[in-house]
Amino acid sequence: EFTKEEVVQLAQKNLKEIFQKRNRELKRVYSYIRERRHKCYFEVYYLNAFSKFYDEALKAEELLRSFSYDSCYERAKAEGRICHGNYTHHNILLLSDNTIATTNFERMELGVQISDFYLFFRKIMEKTEWNSAIAKALLEEYDKTKEVSIEEWQVLYLLLLYPEKFWKITDLYYRILFFGYKNNRDNLPIILFFLIGPPHFYILYHEGLFLHQ
Repeated sequence: EFTKEEVVQLAQKNLKEIFQKRNRELKRVYSYIRERRHKCYFEVYYLNAFSKFYDEALKAEELLRSFSYDSCYERAKAEGRICHGNYTHHNILLLSDNTIATTNFERMELGVQISDFYLFFRKIMEKTEWNSAIAKALLEEYDKTKEVSIEEWQVLYLLLLYPEKFWKITDLYYRILFFGYKNNRDNLPIILFFLIGPPHFYILYHEGLFLHQ
């Protein structure tokens, strides 16, 4: 059982606050790029893609306010629900006796446990090109293993709805530009690599499409 001080210290970040903060960051970076007189190709690509992803981000934030997230979040903390915090295949070991071990609990926190499943699920989906049969099997197996409330399914839906990869690209762009690399956009190919994937990246790179317009 955790003390009140430990609950405060280990509490998972509130998803409402996360979505609000990220959406402000998206809007700030969009405004900055739009006002630049000379844009590189990544920045043009970003502006063209922004509306679609930003609409999804706003929708996730709006739906979160209409769902019963607060009660789910507070109940998870009060019950001491432990989350791994970085539950991906990198931290899961299949031992010789076919038992499973989990490693690296440095990011452990108290909160809504389906957030761990989300991290695992998303990583598997990305590596299997969002195969619907695999998705169905994972969801059904998780539901068999753990009793999942409606509120938790709603949280999973919102986590999947939110354009996290686009936000990560935005955050990386911002950090490259303003923390140690101010006014140096030579690192933008790194961002585009993550945005469109290796095959398309190499095509664009060899065609010289990272030159400023």
